[in-house]
Amino acid sequence: EGGSGKKLAWIRFPHLSNSQDCQPWLMDQGIQIVWIQKTEELDKVRAVVLPGSKNTISDLEWLHETGLAARLKQLASSGVPMMGICGGYQMLGEVVADPDGRAGDAGQVHGLGLLPIKTFFSKTKTVTQVQADYRNERWDAYEIHMGESLPISPCASFLSVSDQAGTRKEGSYREKVWGTYVHGVFESSEVRSAFVSAGCFNGYRASTSSWRKRMDHVYECMADLLEEYLELKEVWRYVAG
Repeated sequence: EGGSGKKLAWIRFPHLSNSQDCQPWLMDQGIQIVWIQKTEELDKVRAVVLPGSKNTISDLEWLHETGLAARLKQLASSGVPMMGICGGYQMLGEVVADPDGRAGDAGQVHGLGLLPIKTFFSKTKTVTQVQADYRNERWDAYEIHMGESLPISPCASFLSVSDQAGTRKEGSYREKVWGTYVHGVFESSEVRSAFVSAGCFNGYRASTSSWRKRMDHVYECMADLLEEYLELKEVWRYVAG
């Protein structure tokens, strides 16, 4: 959590994964990141993100049991923008079906019904690096998920991605609801700006810095500290031995 300004809520699932997807927002001004687990914590939020999950069926059931699912649908109907990433994307659809428990608990659960998709799980797991494209920005990202989300009625794609297999449309977009399998989607300042624009975050300013360059700088500083304070000869001797 961090920042100051209008609230951007992230759902803290019991089986939360890839929480680092929120980190690029910490470079920006005029926005506050909050992690929530209760319906009352959604009061006065301007936008909501449903992040990844290690057990989509179980976490979707948790949304229903806690009343969060009903509250999220209420907020969406009032115009609050929502983004689902990976498991969160699957939950935004009509149905999530995992009859064999390929990705956690077995079963079939109704989603939030905010995107016209159905998700089915199989043995195949997608693990791939991609280049994502949104408006005028291209950046490196990745997909790692089980399950395939298929449209059940016409719906606009959210962005496009390129990998060794070529370029394809990816994700779903309807009104103020976005869904994607791309982790690192918020590394794009264009995506962040479009999302908060839909939520009317007055005073928001996206950083002009690249998140990837910022992280490269952090790693370089860490490497410099290790080089300065660690006896690397012994480390290399251990590695070589």
